[in-house]
Amino acid sequence: SSPVNRLYPAVAAQAKLRCEYCHAPQVLASARFEVEHIQPASQSGTDDLANLTLACSACNKYKGTATTAIDPQTQVVVRLFHPRTDDWTTHFAYE
Repeated sequence: SSPVNRLYPAVAAQAKLRCEYCHAPQVLASARFEVEHIQPASQSGTDDLANLTLACSACNKYKGTATTAIDPQTQVVVRLFHPRTDDWTTHFAYE
């Protein structure tokens, strides 16, 4: 297993021990959630707490280094959810 990220305690507290993408609680996961860069380090993202989020492995793998995606309804390139600036309930809608 990989070592725990030194920033895990601060990021986990900021996230209230939930994946900030899907809102799954850490307590129900079989593996510790991961500290993830919202703006990837490969794209000048920093290790500042404002750029770090707690992500379950599924969300972290799905997002990867992406910051945009093609909206399947409009075919327009859109920015992915940003847990520091976007409201989850406004950004995600189930029909």
